[in-house]
Order: sequence, then C-alpha cells, then structure tokens
Amino acid sequence: MNLNILNISVSFILMYLMMFIYEIHSKIIMRSFLGMIAASKRILKNPLYISIVINDIMTIFGSLGHFVMLPKYMEHQFRMTASDASLLSGPPGIAAIMAATILGGYLVWKFRPTAKFLIASMIAMEAISAIGFILLMIPKCDKVEMANFGLNHEGLILDSDCNFNCNCTTKAFSPICGSDGRTVYFTPCFAGCKENVNQTFSDCSCISDPSGQLASLATEGFCVTDDCWSQALGYIITLPIIQFISSLLRIQHAVILLRSVLPGDKSIALGMFEALICIFGFVPYLIIFGSLVDSTCLVWEKSCGEYGNCWFYDTDKFNNLLHALSAVFSSFAALSLVATYFLSGRIGELYEDDSDGNEATNEKELEAAKGDTKNKNPSSKEINIRTKL
Repeated sequence: MNLNILNISVSFILMYLMMFIYEIHSKIIMRSFLGMIAASKRILKNPLYISIVINDIMTIFGSLGHFVMLPKYMEHQFRMTASDASLLSGPPGIAAIMAATILGGYLVWKFRPTAKFLIASMIAMEAISAIGFILLMIPKCDKVEMANFGLNHEGLILDSDCNFNCNCTTKAFSPICGSDGRTVYFTPCFAGCKENVNQTFSDCSCISDPSGQLASLATEGFCVTDDCWSQALGYIITLPIIQFISSLLRIQHAVILLRSVLPGDKSIALGMFEALICIFGFVPYLIIFGSLVDSTCLVWEKSCGEYGNCWFYDTDKFNNLLHALSAVFSSFAALSLVATYFLSGRIGELYEDDSDGNEATNEKELEAAKGDTKNKNPSSKEINIRTKL
C-alpha cells in the first residue's frame, strides 16, 4: 500500500516537472521565434541591406547567365566542338576570378579603404563589366547559312521536293558544306546526296552553285572561314580580362552586407541573404537565359514527335541577346550600387571586430566604475585631515 502511494507520488512529481520544463521550453522557443520575426522585420526594412541584395541578384543574372551559356555560344559561334568550347570558356574565366578575388582581398587588407571608396570602386567595375559585354559582341565569325526552304513556328523548313523521298530526320546533326563554301546542309540526307567517297559527297540533288546550276558536290563539316579562329582567340583573351576586373572587389560585398545590419542580426541577415538570392537569383536567371537562347534556335532535334536539343542557332541573334542581356543586368547592378553608395553613411567601421567594440565598452564601464569607487571611498589623506579637524 505504501509502495503504491509512493509510486503515485513520484509519478505526479515527474509529471509536474515535465510540464514545468515543457512550459519553460515553449516560452524560450516562442521568445526566440518572436525575436527572429522582429530581426527579420528590421532587416527587410533596411534599405542598405536591400540594395546590396539587389546588387547580388543582378550580378548573378549578368555574370552567371553569360557564364552558363558561354560554352554553347562558343561552340556555335566559333564552330568548336563541345569539349573545346567547355575547355576554352571555363578554366580561363575561373582562373581570372580566383586571381581577382585573392588580389582584391589583399588590396583591401593592405590599404583598408573606406566603405564609400569601396562601393565607388565596385560601381566602376560593374560599369566596366557592362561595357565589356557590349565589346564581346564584336569578335564573331561569319554567319553560317543553313540551306532551308522557309521558316515556320518550329524553325527552318528542311524538307523539299529534292529530298522528299529520302525519309530524313533531325535525330542527328551531321553538317556538310556546299560547293559555294558558304551554305551548310543539315545532313547529307537533307542535301539529297547519294554517294560518299573520302568525306566528299556527290550526286546531291539539293545543292546548287551560286549561279543556280546544279552542283552535286559537298564536303563534310561546317563551312569555316579563314578568320574565324582569330575572332575566337580575341574573344577568349578579352573575356577573362573583363571577368578579372569585374571580380576584383566582389568579395567585399559580404563585408558590407554584414556591416549594414546590427551585430545581433548578422546570422539572420546571412540566412535571409542566401534565401533571397536563391529564390530571386539562381532560379530565375536560368529560366530567363534559357528561354531567350532557345528563341534563337532554328533547328531542333525531333524524335517520335518530341523535341530534344537544339542543333542549329541563329548565331547573330544569339550573340546580340546573350551579351546585351548580360550588359543590361550589369548596368542594373551598377545602379543598385549607386543607391548603396548614398546609403553607406549607415555603415560603421569596416575593419573593427564586434568584440573590439564590446571590449572598449567594457573598459569604459570599468573605468567609470573605478571613478565612482574613488569618489565614494575617500583617500587616506582625506581621512587624516578630517580626523585632525
């Protein structure tokens, strides 16, 4: 009987303790949640913070949009293989960005410029980036003319009477160059070729010479002009230089971002920053650039009624859209930094740790406390004088 009473008593005590702990824990969670909501409101109402976020989003659109589409552009503009285009577009740019990041960090560490000077330099570099994208429109090869028989909503019409009974498809792209040295045919089948000897196609019913006479010879591959490689070389050299200049002080965005909010809000500010640039930056830029690049496609892979990859682009339109859009977004990034520049008065000391400020405050408080103690506790001389009196 006594044992049962003891068990019941212990159970009630444990249940009460659990309820007490749960209530305290709930209050702590609620207090933390309310604190996070309050901090989020403060951050979202901070115009300096918002201008920095907008700048990073515009930079993602301008730089990453161009960088992601670059291999495809170089492959079709300069008649490269996919592997060569990836090799020549990726590593040089990455190396330039790495070198710029290291050098920019060293220069800031060495000279410790003010926030206004840093932001003004970033504006200049974003402007250079926008101008650079415009300049990158210049190096290009002569436009390849794909033999076609009209244009519809799907792109070029490749079928005609001369290849009607050949059962040609766009499953694979195997270009051949016509006898005029300028016109490309999608495949030997679409050119109506019947014979192939040593990569030279003959008896092609759809190929004619510039005078309009039937010229049934064609060679394998694109029609490549002599100056195409020199244009590609100019592009390959210019692009890393622009990427180096535009990335020189980009790492300092994080420093300015953290200095734009209260010390206690930094962790939430970083989390919100990552969320905002993922939602409004990394996701939309792929959709925008992808849809615009797809709009320049002239021949799509088609199999079983479904579309696949794009085989052939309007390279002039591709060039103009890719670089103009990147230049526009880089210009928007520069404009957002102009707003950051005028709001930079809210930024505190860039190169002072928060702990330094706290230590200084603590030292002042200690000195004040010592002063109060001295005032409250008279010295021994004062005591002796009072005693004599």
